[in-house]
Amino acid sequence: MNLISLILLFIGAYSVSALENIPVVFADDTNYKELFSRADHSIIYFYRDGCIYCKNFEKDFYLINHVYNNVSSSSGSMQVLKVNGKENNRLRNAFSVTEFPTIAMWNQKTRSVSRYTGWIDLDYILNFIEKESKIEPDFSRIDTRVQYLHENSTDFDFSQDTVVVFTMPYLPDWSDYMNPAHFIHELADDERWKDINFAIFDVSEGGYSPSEKFKISNFPSIIYFSKDKRLKTYNTNSQNYLKNSRLDKNAVVEFLSNVDERTTNASGTWFSNLDALVTSANDTEVYEGHKYKRQGFHLRQDTESSGYGSIESDYHSLMDEVAL
Repeated sequence: MNLISLILLFIGAYSVSALENIPVVFADDTNYKELFSRADHSIIYFYRDGCIYCKNFEKDFYLINHVYNNVSSSSGSMQVLKVNGKENNRLRNAFSVTEFPTIAMWNQKTRSVSRYTGWIDLDYILNFIEKESKIEPDFSRIDTRVQYLHENSTDFDFSQDTVVVFTMPYLPDWSDYMNPAHFIHELADDERWKDINFAIFDVSEGGYSPSEKFKISNFPSIIYFSKDKRLKTYNTNSQNYLKNSRLDKNAVVEFLSNVDERTTNASGTWFSNLDALVTSANDTEVYEGHKYKRQGFHLRQDTESSGYGSIESDYHSLMDEVAL
């Protein structure tokens, strides 16, 4: 059974219509005490009818509801509630809500209130919720065209053209790659690349590492796996320390926009197959890119002599020249 049948199960894109099927629990001045007692933490969304900002926030709220409602961890249980702030004065006053939309949280154990006061931005709000509750969102509930490869995905035998990003969650631009608001999900849904599969391999998870197999010495990086076994690499062995840890949206868009180019250019290097990639790397140097190297040190590690003498012989030659 190949990799596609095992884990590349594409079941749809992130959309409001899909998330609206998740039940939304409404709280009001008459039932909030009973609802609060059901979970250790409650995310409370205050809205007002006719509020244009609330309307714009609806999509993000449905996502928050989808990834957090009835989620539990060692830090406790979580629920998501929605409140019509205009009609429920008691709740609005208790949480000091003066504008809409407002996201607040209730801690049932400490009986304390916290209110989000930053920009109405999904990433910031999710960070606020996680910081206050110590509970992570469950992004595995979200349908997305981006698939997550794992240590058992060792064959990389794709039956359809597939772009794989090799990254780690602590690298710039990739800390929240499972968040459907991340640009990689947006690009996967782009009509221009509807015939390309998207996947992410988190190399920080341990187990099998693709580094040596594909001669990857830099992360994040991209390999385009063509269904005819050709490969196109981008940033896989960069030694530019000013930018080698960066792979932002613009860089990925440039790569995808030029992926059909059959020649090597600034947006990637083509190889006819994996053997050609390995041969190219081995002809250049003894490949040890998957091993840790200290920044700033000379990286070439040839097994043959460099053509220069030893430090000791160079020293004696120098002394002879200056007649010492």
